[in-house]
Amino acid sequence: SDGLTDVVTDDEIRKVLKKKAPEFRTGVRSLISLANKRGGPDNVTVGLVEVLGEAVLAGGSTLADAQYVGVDGRGGSYQTAHRVHARAGERCGTCGRGIVRRSTVAQRGTHHCPVCQR
Repeated sequence: SDGLTDVVTDDEIRKVLKKKAPEFRTGVRSLISLANKRGGPDNVTVGLVEVLGEAVLAGGSTLADAQYVGVDGRGGSYQTAHRVHARAGERCGTCGRGIVRRSTVAQRGTHHCPVCQR
């Protein structure tokens, strides 16, 4: 479930997002609050919308390889919000207890915290 289906109508979602745009976080939190008041089961999708909205506003993530930049050639700044990605050997940005590990899954690099991301 996305936490909104059958709890918040499409019209209500549209109104909240239109009223709160471009403040993604405010709009998402309003939707989560509304769904929770009505007994919504979870809020996975709206949480993803919050993260994606913030990433878009920050111009995405431009890491050391500078592979991803905007049409103006400038890099994004969302990488500063990463909790574990590209932070191997550092303390976890979520729990602060674990040390981020890097591993390879299906020939792709991935990062995780052994304490809060089991």
